[in-house]
Amino acid sequence: MKKLLFTLIALVLAAGLQAQHLAPSKVLDNWYVGGSLGLNSKVTNNDFMTNVNPSASLRVGRDFNPYVGLMFEGTAFFHDKRFGYSETVVKAMNYDLLVSVNLSNLISGFKGTQRFFETRVLAGVGFNHIYGLDTQNNNDLISKIGVDLVFHHSSLDALEFYLSPAINFNLDHYSQRTQFNFNYSAWQLSAGVNYRFKNSNGTRYFALADGSEISRMNQQTNKLREQSSRQTEEAKQLKADEQAADKEAKAQEKEERKALKEQEKAAKKEAKAQKKAAKQQAKEAKKQSKSAGKKEYDQALAAAQAAAKRQQTGTTPEESGSLTPVQPQTNQPVVSNQPVATEQPKVNEQPEKSNVNGQPQVTTQPQPATAAVTAPVDGELPSIAFAAGSSHVDASQSARLAQVAAYLRNHPRAVLILQGSAARINAVRTQLQRSYGVRADRLQAEPREGTSTVAFKVK
Repeated sequence: MKKLLFTLIALVLAAGLQAQHLAPSKVLDNWYVGGSLGLNSKVTNNDFMTNVNPSASLRVGRDFNPYVGLMFEGTAFFHDKRFGYSETVVKAMNYDLLVSVNLSNLISGFKGTQRFFETRVLAGVGFNHIYGLDTQNNNDLISKIGVDLVFHHSSLDALEFYLSPAINFNLDHYSQRTQFNFNYSAWQLSAGVNYRFKNSNGTRYFALADGSEISRMNQQTNKLREQSSRQTEEAKQLKADEQAADKEAKAQEKEERKALKEQEKAAKKEAKAQKKAAKQQAKEAKKQSKSAGKKEYDQALAAAQAAAKRQQTGTTPEESGSLTPVQPQTNQPVVSNQPVATEQPKVNEQPEKSNVNGQPQVTTQPQPATAAVTAPVDGELPSIAFAAGSSHVDASQSARLAQVAAYLRNHPRAVLILQGSAARINAVRTQLQRSYGVRADRLQAEPREGTSTVAFKVK
C-alpha cells in the first residue's frame, strides 16, 4: 500500500509538469457528476455466483488537469449474503474520497481532446456504516482501490461511460489494528455514466494553449527569469558594495583613531614641556624675589639700626658717617618723618625660628626703657601699592615690606592689622611670612573692598 501511495504521488508531480501548456481554466471548470449500478461479494471463503449483493453509487468530482482529479463517492449495499448483518433494505453505506489518475494521458500525453477509451486508476479511504447492527461496532475505516474504464463518443461530449472493477478493504472491523487483509475485503463491479458540466471557455474538458498563448507564456517565463537573474546580480553587487564600504569605513575609523591618539600624545608631551618650563620660570622668579627681598631687608635693617644708634648718641647721619636710610620710590606713599626707633641687638643674638625658606630669623633683646619708642599712630607704616586689577606684590614694593618687617622685629609684641581687599591682604601676609619670617599670629586681616593698597595699623 505504501508503494502504491508513493507511486500516485510521483504520478501527480509528473502530471503537474506536463500541464504547463494548457489553456487557463477557472475553479468552476471541469466538474462532473455520475451514477452507477453494481454487484459485490466477499473475496475469500465465498461462492461468487451464489452470494452476490447489488449496490448503487453516486459520485461528484473535479479534474485539476488532464492527469489528476479528485472525487467523492457514496455506495449503498442492498443485500447481506455471507454478511448476515441486518434485515433492513439498505444494509450498509460506504463513503469514499478517491484520487483519480488518468493513466492514458499520463503515459501517452494529452493531445487536446478526450480519447475514445481511457484508463483511470482510483484509490482512497473512507468509512463504512452498517445499519441495524445491535453492537456499537458499526462504523469501520475502509479503503477502495479500483479502475475506471472510460468510453467517449464524439457526438456525446457531455457524457462518458465507464466500467469500474474495484476492491474494498475493511481496515479495522475484524482486527485490533489497521491492516489490508483480503480475508476482510469485498470485490465490486460497477457500470455507470458521468455528466461533465460546460467550462467557462465553452468546452467540457481541458484544451491546449494555442501557439501565441504558448509563446506569450514562454516570453513571460523568460522575462521573469531575466528579472530574477538581474535582481540576483543586483543583490550580489549591493552586498559587495556594502562590504567594501564597511571595510573602507573601518579603515578610515582606524586611521582617525590612530591620528587622534598621536595628537593626544603630542598634546600631552607639549603640556608636560610647558608645565616643566612654567615650573622652572616660577622657581627662577621665586629665587630672584627671595634674593631681592633679602637684600632690601638687610638694607632696611641696617638703616634702622643706624638711625637708632644716632638717636642714642645724638649725632646726625653726616657726623656719624653712617649710611642714609632707604628712601621710598616716587610712586610709593611717603613714610612719616618720625624716626623709626629700634632696640640695639645684643652680640650673642640667637635665631628665634627658621622661616619657610630655611633662613634663620633673628630675635633681639630689647634695650632699657630709655631706648624704647612709643607705639606709632596710623599712617606711620608705609602702605603696599598694587597695580589695577592685580593681587600680586610687585618687586618695587619690597623696600616697604622690609620696613614693615623691621618694625615688627624691633617691636616683638606688636600686632599689625592689614586693611585692603582680601586677595591683596593674603598676598602681603604670605610675602611677610615667607620672605621675612613673620609669624601668622602677628598679622590680622581687616578686609576693605574698593581699595588699591594694603595699609597697616598697629593694634
